[in-house]
Amino acid sequence: MLVLQGSGKDATEANRTGQFGLGFKCVFFVCDEPKVLSGAFSRFCVKAGIYPERLSPEDESRLREKMGQHEDRVPCTGTVIELRLRSGISPQAVIGKFSALASYSVLFSRSIRSCRIDIDNKQSMSSHWTIDSLIPQVSVATSTEDLSRRILLFRLDQPTRANESPSEKC
Repeated sequence: MLVLQGSGKDATEANRTGQFGLGFKCVFFVCDEPKVLSGAFSRFCVKAGIYPERLSPEDESRLREKMGQHEDRVPCTGTVIELRLRSGISPQAVIGKFSALASYSVLFSRSIRSCRIDIDNKQSMSSHWTIDSLIPQVSVATSTEDLSRRILLFRLDQPTRANESPSEKC
């Protein structure tokens, strides 16, 4: 992610999500120093948009505590990303834009199936999809929050394509 014009992922990795870190880099539009805790080993902040640095013990402890609040659902395998927004940027505007697209972005990941946003320890958005294979490379995704929301997914050698269908036609 942090290499200019490169990706840290093996091109043959079957469960790869993203490429070149572009999705993560968009956080720099609203935040100068994102902090990340993922699983048991990844714990870092990114300075100046390119320089990873290990989290301070205080930051790591705070993010582990946040992750621990959700261990009943995802025991130590989730990811916590802390974004301290630049002055003048409204949290509601950022969350509003992200929430509108987050439920669909989960579908384009090969291994992420749920997304939850908490603001001030209160859940503001949750999205979880179940994926059922119809035939090789064709699946139906169903939202667990709204069973009438179904999306037909085509996973080819190129990027995934999704088509949403009205529930009465499924």
